[in-house]
Amino acid sequence: MAEALIKICAFECRYFKDKWNVFDLTLVILSVASYISELTTGKSLGHTASLLARTLKMGRLVKLMNSLKRMQIIYFTFMNTFSSMMNVGGLMFLIIYIYAIFGMNFFADIKMSGPMNERLSFMSVFTSFVTLIRVTTGENWNELMNALSKQNSQGHSCIENPTYADLKANFYSQVGCGKPVIAYLFFGSYLVMLTLVFLNLFIAIILNGYFETVDKSQQYVDQDLIEVFKDSWSKFDPTATGFIPIKDVKEFLFELDAPLGWNESFKDNEVK
Repeated sequence: MAEALIKICAFECRYFKDKWNVFDLTLVILSVASYISELTTGKSLGHTASLLARTLKMGRLVKLMNSLKRMQIIYFTFMNTFSSMMNVGGLMFLIIYIYAIFGMNFFADIKMSGPMNERLSFMSVFTSFVTLIRVTTGENWNELMNALSKQNSQGHSCIENPTYADLKANFYSQVGCGKPVIAYLFFGSYLVMLTLVFLNLFIAIILNGYFETVDKSQQYVDQDLIEVFKDSWSKFDPTATGFIPIKDVKEFLFELDAPLGWNESFKDNEVK
């Protein structure tokens, strides 16, 4: 509130010409109104109004981005690459889902050992999916692969290719032996596909978007100015011939406005 009052005293009417100043003043008015309402009536403006005010305050982040050039580059990089990352991310989750189905078919009946438990196993599609998400992070995946590769031994008793009768006799618990060849191929191909291919693909998309954003920020004429030029030109060349009469050039430059054309200050120096 103090900031708004100081700015109004300093800039006077010019204060309201800046949209961000008007935005800040709106937030101040909402906050003061909520405080006065709660002080006089004992009731606030409600959760909806409070949520709206807090949401509007997030707009200050956009103001901060506009003032910091590096922050703008990061923000626009994210916005420019968001759709591409969503497409690649959707494909990645589809591949994880396919591997989860294969994992459940291959490893659902293997006896639990090592890091395996009810939440880290291939007993169902959901647990398989969650397990593979963890494997993607690289956490302890080698011990999980070893647990799925264990054969029948003195310290680890299991049944090779268990039947329904074997599962029923063990109260439907996992009693199968590990499958080393399948486990090695499964985890090897999965890690190559996810951590090497898709991770590098994400990095490539972000870097490509970053360099494109930097190139655009260094251009003197950006896309917005090009659109303004097109709109102004279309008013004097509606048939898109690529030419306008010489007598209309002056009006075109005033219509175009700064920085590509003339602003209102040029009218004082206009030659009659």
